[in-house]
Amino acid sequence: MKIIIKNRIEEKVTEYQERTGASKVWIADKMSISPQNLNKTFKSVNMPIETLIKLSIVLDCDIFDLFEYEVINNVKL
Repeated sequence: MKIIIKNRIEEKVTEYQERTGASKVWIADKMSISPQNLNKTFKSVNMPIETLIKLSIVLDCDIFDLFEYEVINNVKL
């Protein structure tokens, strides 16, 4: 089995910024991380669950909204 993961964090941050006018610095501050570390989350698909929970709380979204995934099952019967 293979799982393809698409990170949607940057998209969700942008949506939140457009909706609220919040800056990335403000979002990072609310998460107790640096703006540089917030930017790193835009490319990562492997991060601590605590970071994902913080993001979902600050962005007011479901944790599953932060990623899309596809399962490819290559099992032959």
